[in-house]
Amino acid sequence: MGELQDAIGNKAAGQLIRSEDWNRLVIAVDTLQSTVERLSTSVEQRLGDLTTRLDATDGRLDAIAGTVQALADRLFRVTLRTERTSYALGEIAEITAQLTDLEGNPLALPDPASRPWIDFLTVWGHFKPVGGFQSRGGAEDRTLSVQVDQDGVARVRLRADHAEAFDDDEDDEIVAALGTIVAQSANRTVAQAILAAETPLQARTNGAFSLLSTEYDRADAQSLRRFTDIYYANNPLLVAGTFTSRFRHRWRDYRTSVIAVAKSDADPTTADPSLGSCSIQLTFRDWISPWIHLDYLPGNVQLIPEYRDRLGAGLGADYRIAFDRWSGEIDEILGGKGLIAQQRDFEAISQAARQLQVADPPEYLPNLVQSVQGGLQLQRLIGPAAGGSLLGDTGPGTGFRLVGGLDTRLLDAAVRAEDAAVAQAGEAIGRSNQLLERTSQELRDETARARRELEADLATEQQRLRDVIEAADGPVQQVRQSLDTVRGNLVTLSRTVEKKADIDLLGRFLNG
Repeated sequence: MGELQDAIGNKAAGQLIRSEDWNRLVIAVDTLQSTVERLSTSVEQRLGDLTTRLDATDGRLDAIAGTVQALADRLFRVTLRTERTSYALGEIAEITAQLTDLEGNPLALPDPASRPWIDFLTVWGHFKPVGGFQSRGGAEDRTLSVQVDQDGVARVRLRADHAEAFDDDEDDEIVAALGTIVAQSANRTVAQAILAAETPLQARTNGAFSLLSTEYDRADAQSLRRFTDIYYANNPLLVAGTFTSRFRHRWRDYRTSVIAVAKSDADPTTADPSLGSCSIQLTFRDWISPWIHLDYLPGNVQLIPEYRDRLGAGLGADYRIAFDRWSGEIDEILGGKGLIAQQRDFEAISQAARQLQVADPPEYLPNLVQSVQGGLQLQRLIGPAAGGSLLGDTGPGTGFRLVGGLDTRLLDAAVRAEDAAVAQAGEAIGRSNQLLERTSQELRDETARARRELEADLATEQQRLRDVIEAADGPVQQVRQSLDTVRGNLVTLSRTVEKKADIDLLGRFLNG
């Protein structure tokens, strides 16, 4: 358009349009028309192709939409909820799973046979089914499959990890005990007071622990007693006292994740892709270990005076009789008590025996105290490993014998072994004395015989020596002969001297 405008355009008013300009304009318009027609044809072809492709795409989208809708009709939105997310050990958390469609709309499931199932899984604790729902348990009840009701709802109950052996009645008794009102804690229940306390020491101060101690000692509180005893026996570090320093000033909480997975049925032989899932985290507070070490076991100091008086009255002149009396007292003290109570009493009895003061005590008392303390310590260590009172009430007069699956025959054997050792030592001493006496007599006899033989040998030797000395050619005779010779010589010499003296005297006389 720029060239055409330069060639025939830019006319001023009054100027004529020449024929060649007009012809050029007609040619340009005609050329433009041809170009537009050609472009129009091309565009129409391309639009036709696009229309065909769009029609095909619409068909595919319709098919995809149908597939997506069919899939959406089979998928669910799963939500989990509980009354609260924190519980005390012994309480039971009821978990509700709700199925809706993907948009959150309620489901209508009138046909029980076609209702979906939900698999519940937990990493800690054990599930219990809820009445009114069809369910199937799993390994150790850490998994549970539940069929939803007509509204798409399924429920399960989650309890502590060590409580798998408890039935519904026992669970209810434990929950009732934890639901007891604590007047010192603003009328909260025991469980609420524990959960509200920032530290175990605060739970002890607000009265929750002391109420649990009272409940544990009640003769008819078997469920709570067994619940705490099993927990105690299943925790070796707790038995060894390691938890004392770690969880005296702070809580120990068990956190567990619960997962719910929806599936079309409960047939294990068919493949079941997940139709929806959800998870929730719950917390169970361990109040048992701090309660044991902060409140219950320290209560043994109040029992020491009573036990000391009972042990002091059981002494006599005979070690065996005293041991039997003490065993009977220990039997009576421990009879019918729980494992933790027995652990408390073991320490109280041991301290009472150490603190025992008796006027004119028998000589065997230190050995008796040592033997009984050793037996108590042995029972204290092996009791949790053997289950202690976990089988139920042991009854009066059998607690000491049954704790740990042992009886006082263990200590009786020790006493019998000690008596046998003393008897054996006495027999050995008697045999030693007899041997010593026999050896002394034999030594005396041997000495006398040797003395007689020596005297006989000496007499014989003396006689032989005398015979040798006094023999004709013996040294005595030789000496005698030599002495006789010397004596003769002396006599001769004496006579010679005498003669010489006489001659000298005569000479002096003659010369005088």
